Amino acid sequence: MELGAVAFLLDNLRLVVGEVELIRGIRGHVINLKDELKSIQEELSEAYTKQEGNRSLKTWIKQVGTLAYDIENVLDEYKLYATPHSHKLPRFLGNLISFHSMAKQIEDIRKELKEKRKRYTKIISSQSPAGSTTSIETRQFPKVASYLCDESQIVGFDKPERQLISLLKEPGLTTTVISVAGMGGLGKTTLVRKVYKLLKGTFECQAWVTVGQSYRKTEILRHLLSQFSPSSSWGNAEAEQHLILSTNSFELTAKVKDYLQQKRFLVVFDDIWGPDIWEYLRCLLPNDGCGSRIIVTTRRNDVANSCIGSCGHVYNLQPLSPKDAQELLCKRAFSSTFAECPSEQKVWAEKTVRRCERLPLAIDQIGKLVRSNKRKTMFDWGKLDDTLGFELASNEHLSCITKLLSLSFNNLSSYHYTYCLLYISIFPKGYAVSCRRLIRLWIAEGFIEQTSGRTFEEVAEDYLNYLIERNLVHVEETEISLHSLSISSQRMEERLHLQTMSNPPIHLQRLYLKGHLQSMPRWISELHNLVRIRLKWSKLKDNPIEALQDLPSLMELQLLDAYCGDKLDFMQKKFKKLKILEFEQLCQLRTVILYKGTLPNLQKLVIRCCPMLRAVPRGIDNLTQLKELELQDMDDTFIKGIRKNGGECRWMVNHIPKIRSYSHGCLTDLS
Repeated sequence: MELGAVAFLLDNLRLVVGEVELIRGIRGHVINLKDELKSIQEELSEAYTKQEGNRSLKTWIKQVGTLAYDIENVLDEYKLYATPHSHKLPRFLGNLISFHSMAKQIEDIRKELKEKRKRYTKIISSQSPAGSTTSIETRQFPKVASYLCDESQIVGFDKPERQLISLLKEPGLTTTVISVAGMGGLGKTTLVRKVYKLLKGTFECQAWVTVGQSYRKTEILRHLLSQFSPSSSWGNAEAEQHLILSTNSFELTAKVKDYLQQKRFLVVFDDIWGPDIWEYLRCLLPNDGCGSRIIVTTRRNDVANSCIGSCGHVYNLQPLSPKDAQELLCKRAFSSTFAECPSEQKVWAEKTVRRCERLPLAIDQIGKLVRSNKRKTMFDWGKLDDTLGFELASNEHLSCITKLLSLSFNNLSSYHYTYCLLYISIFPKGYAVSCRRLIRLWIAEGFIEQTSGRTFEEVAEDYLNYLIERNLVHVEETEISLHSLSISSQRMEERLHLQTMSNPPIHLQRLYLKGHLQSMPRWISELHNLVRIRLKWSKLKDNPIEALQDLPSLMELQLLDAYCGDKLDFMQKKFKKLKILEFEQLCQLRTVILYKGTLPNLQKLVIRCCPMLRAVPRGIDNLTQLKELELQDMDDTFIKGIRKNGGECRWMVNHIPKIRSYSHGCLTDLS
């Protein structure tokens, strides 16, 4: 939060310098203060990653935050007095005295910030090397350790366990990815570990790797290799560990890939926070038709969707049912079932479960706290329920709940998102607020950053979607207008029957269709608010571009195993707002033609596993806004044509800043 306050102040200072007329003598102080804040902002970012277990750093962060709020008060006061007033002499003289006082306050704060920077340097230099490199994975482990240690006490996971096993056992030899997504504390790791223990004996080799927010690729490789390779193949365990630890990243990658060739494996990547590490991991594991399975757990829906490719699944884990949540709480707190509890304990359990929103981790920890309390009277339970907020902040037995949930909050990439999320807390618990009203309030408070070419409402909606994708905000579809629709078949060959829909949701913004389509539904061309569409397993014989090219708001289009034809034409003045275009497993596609004037705002083009496409799309040189071209497992002729030295089609892509090619797990930078 302190980091967000400093960033917010920097924006305010820019406004003060740029828009408010600065009195002589104050301008210099404000500019110096801005420079000091820029410097301390970098140190504050670093301090956040190192504060765990370091009281000195935590105190330093709070002190910087206090100074930030002092600066905000001075700036607000200055803007008040700088507003044009009457030119009466007494008022003018009074303002001059106030300005002089403000200049002194600003300079005093600047000097104090400078001292804080010196203090930070001393704190960091006094740390031991081990303390300064503590990884987030180490700090995160306690979040689930207590919940995993006694599996006989786990309640409410029988159905999710069966469903996840069913997805993993689906017939097919393609390496399949299952993403388990949901907010922190739902028990994603617990569920996957249960399934992993049940199924690992049915695979030739298996491995479990916890990734976390902070990761090292070499450590991930070493964990994989140490679990894959039996000690006997190295001679003994000591020789194995010595060889693994002394091998560099490139050699480790080669060893992992070599070992997994023609093997059926099960790998779990627990707690993935971003798409970048997944791109690396995906290329590491072979897809050689052995029926291997990969499980990913993540808090981010966007990451979950990016991991599964064209033949995977996303499993969205939900909170416990009220019955299971009460059962878990009574087992933890009283070592008995809900039915066996006296009536006063049942009333307390029902109330506590509602307060915890049926979150397994919170229920588990509160139950343990009650069980550890020697005075198990009704008075103690009621007191705990009334002071739960205070207990979460101060009671060491409940600290893991706060630490776990705050990981998502601290991972927000901008203070704009932070303020928007915190603002939601002004509404009473259980109060229903429409997304439209919330967006207007954010704009009125000044939380929305102005972006060239876009309205404040559009940017604010992106902010809201950002928080929803990270499972920090849950939207209940209580309004009449539907904004997101996902329709999936159970099997790849199963057909979706959508032509008969008589009243399509005209306000729809996101549409995900997964299954065989005989033809494009006619009503899709009427969805003028549609922003994103993903077609998967559609296997359309007719060109889908014709039905989509006139959608006025479309910004992202994904065709994943969606078209069986050999040619795609993008006509002039079509797809005017499209920014992201993705092709994957269009196995018959041979030609893509981009006529001049099409896709004027396209920024990212992704082409994966299109073996018959042997050259870049014709007309790609006309896409002046294209910033990124991502290729994966494309034909060698395609790649040779755009190589930097001598590629026949290189001139067509010279304007693209970022060009990456993934092939058989290896990354080639063609920028």
